Amino acid sequence: MSSSDDPITTNETEIDEAGEPQSQEQPPQQPEWDRLALFVDCARVWADDVEDALEDIIARAERVEGRVYHSWTRQGGANADPASRASKNTEHWTEFCDDYQLERVEMPQISATGIQITLDAVDLEETVDAVCVLTVSHQVGPLFERLREQGVYVVGLSNWRAREEFRNACDEFAVIDDRAMSQARHQAEKHRAEGSDWGERVSDLCDSLRSGPTAWVPLPMLQQCLNEIYPEFEAQLYGDETLDEWLGGQENLFALRDWRDRYTGETILQARSRRKPQQARNRAARTGEPAAPDAPPRSGPWEEIVAEALQQEPRDEDGWILMPQLGQRLHQLDPNWSPKRHGAEKLLDLLDRREDLFEIEEEMDEDERKVLSHWVRLAPTAASTASADHDPSPL
Repeated sequence: MSSSDDPITTNETEIDEAGEPQSQEQPPQQPEWDRLALFVDCARVWADDVEDALEDIIARAERVEGRVYHSWTRQGGANADPASRASKNTEHWTEFCDDYQLERVEMPQISATGIQITLDAVDLEETVDAVCVLTVSHQVGPLFERLREQGVYVVGLSNWRAREEFRNACDEFAVIDDRAMSQARHQAEKHRAEGSDWGERVSDLCDSLRSGPTAWVPLPMLQQCLNEIYPEFEAQLYGDETLDEWLGGQENLFALRDWRDRYTGETILQARSRRKPQQARNRAARTGEPAAPDAPPRSGPWEEIVAEALQQEPRDEDGWILMPQLGQRLHQLDPNWSPKRHGAEKLLDLLDRREDLFEIEEEMDEDERKVLSHWVRLAPTAASTASADHDPSPL
């Protein structure tokens, strides 16, 4: 027998046409808290993308105390346009801090924000009911685990690049869109309306995720983005076919390569669109400028001088040197050296034409979004040939 004192349950019972009871799952009620600690890494998050989600979380607490981390004094850069989105983002976050009386913390090094959030969160002076962290850093995963062990409710807000361990460490997790994702969603709507083929859709998606014209996209990042905005893509795969197999089957549209993290030794597959040469020709046609020629003949002086520069000491035990160091050596060998003499704007573009001879590695930031530096070496097959022939050039 039930009474008005019975606890409220989340399931309701309905009777179907056959007279059988049907149990309907109701969404769990979101808990409310007395005191909420809020930590926001706003340097890499646009306020207008996340403000509504943050306000909903704040409304569930009686008291909110928080810190917002940003390079407040730079305003999006020393020479930033006040009308730029970065400057307006800083202005928007300033108003947000004033509205909710949140502390502004100066963080000149964005990469250290995740560590600072962790230190601040574990150093809370009194017990809190919940902690909400908005960041794209993966460094806070162990923090979430520790807070949950202490009985603290953990809410995480991050973009679609958040890893599974990041999401699983939260009691609640919500995805927010960043600029690249917003652009990708807009492209997806256009492609669906026009009925574009999947090669064009995935190529545009690769281009929107690349941090530069010659950068590569880690395959897990591309897979996560496809899952978010193109869930119907899975139907394009045959049987147990994987994304890399699908990309590899369209060699005219996509390039794949293995990239090794110099510090962890981890190897990850990367992809990018092959449409750059055609895009360059289209851009040249619009501007009236002559298009850069395609790759030079397989043998040529530029390849020989680069190979000679790469075999000079110093270099690390695996033969890698930094791209600026390679440029300096080329100028020492040939004072008139310039990649433009060989039809390329940058040395990186030139080397990228001969993947059979030269290997390039990108050192990424912690979010695998921004390229910090490039490392170059002779491809192992080319290096072994040079050693066997005792010739400074393998070509």
